[in-house]
Amino acid sequence: MEKEIPLVNALTGVQFNVQQLDGRKLLIKTAPGDIIKNDAAREIRNEGMPLFSRPYEHGNLYIKFSVIFPTKLTHKQIAALQENLPDPLPTASKDSDTEECTLKEVDPNNMHQDDGRRPNNTYEHSDSDEEGGGGVQCTQQ
Repeated sequence: MEKEIPLVNALTGVQFNVQQLDGRKLLIKTAPGDIIKNDAAREIRNEGMPLFSRPYEHGNLYIKFSVIFPTKLTHKQIAALQENLPDPLPTASKDSDTEECTLKEVDPNNMHQDDGRRPNNTYEHSDSDEEGGGGVQCTQQ
C-alpha cells in the first residue's frame, strides 16, 4: 500500500489504522526514533494478502511512504528548525568576486530540455588540459 504522511510525522513518528480484508483493524506505528524518508518502504510480517495456495496464511504488508513537505514556512518555524535540527550547511559568504544566484523550482522531467538560448553541454578545451593543467571549463556565451 502507499501512504502519504506530513513531514512532521516522517521526522517524529506516525501511527494510522489499516482496515484488513478480513475485517480486522491494524494500528500501524513507527518505532521510536525511526525517521521515514520520502519513497521509503516498511513491512509488517504476515499481514499482507492471503497466499494463493494457503488462504489462511498471509504474505507481508508493504507500505511505501510519500512525505508531504510544507509549501511555506514562517520565520518562527525556520528558526525553530535551525535550532533543533542537527548541522545545517554553513552559511556561505559573498565577497567582491562572488555572483549571487537564486534557485528556482524546475520540473525534473524538463531538466534536459534547452530553451534554445544556448547549446547543452558546451565545453571549451584548452591546450593546457593535455599538459595536466586547467581541466574542462565551461564556455561563456
